[in-house]
Amino acid sequence: MSVRNLEVLAIGTAAYDFSLFIKEFPGENSKAEVHDMIEGGGGPAANAAYLLSLWGARCGFAGLLGDDYYGGRIHAEFESVGTDLALTEMRTGHPTPVSFILVNTSTGSRTIINRKAQQSELELRPSQLAVVSPRVLLFDGHELQAAQAALGAFPQTASILDAGSLRPGTRELAGKVNYLVASERFALQATGLADLAGADQWQVCLRRLREGARPDAAIVVTLGERGLIFDAKGVGHHL
Repeated sequence: MSVRNLEVLAIGTAAYDFSLFIKEFPGENSKAEVHDMIEGGGGPAANAAYLLSLWGARCGFAGLLGDDYYGGRIHAEFESVGTDLALTEMRTGHPTPVSFILVNTSTGSRTIINRKAQQSELELRPSQLAVVSPRVLLFDGHELQAAQAALGAFPQTASILDAGSLRPGTRELAGKVNYLVASERFALQATGLADLAGADQWQVCLRRLREGARPDAAIVVTLGERGLIFDAKGVGHHL
């Protein structure tokens, strides 16, 4: 049996995104016009897999796509950059997630409306995982069963969680990965803090996240235009 060496195996969700650029957020029961729109594949793990492949890394994606128009578009985008899709399932009857993203060009904020109707999770059997050998595992908190299977199959492989919001998958994986890279939203939800407005809150946040993480884990919290905070050997820093 031939084993394919991968620099990164990304496991999680894939969606098809429509990004609409507006000058101000529309009011309810109103009509707005847009002149700029971008469409294409999306999803945290899927975006990472696509970009790494585009940049020349040997990268695989494990996720669930519908056997529909949008699933076909995402599959074709992955193929165009050489992403390994051996662990991606195209499931009949499963609607591929679709996201509509309103980008406010005046403030830089974005509002996301997602259509997701998944009935069951992706399963990765030991025989499937045996054909790949990744150096890094990247999770986004979706497809928890598949992520747990990969952690069990590759216990010595470095693992990263891209934790965008608190959900069962990110809550569970946050305590199992080598690198917890969390959004401000996840950090506030997980720690119960009201805000991360200054150094005192940063230290409390990192300390509380440390309590639920692996002892050797690196912890990063991204703060948008304010940079990030990170824990290095029990000491908090801001970058």
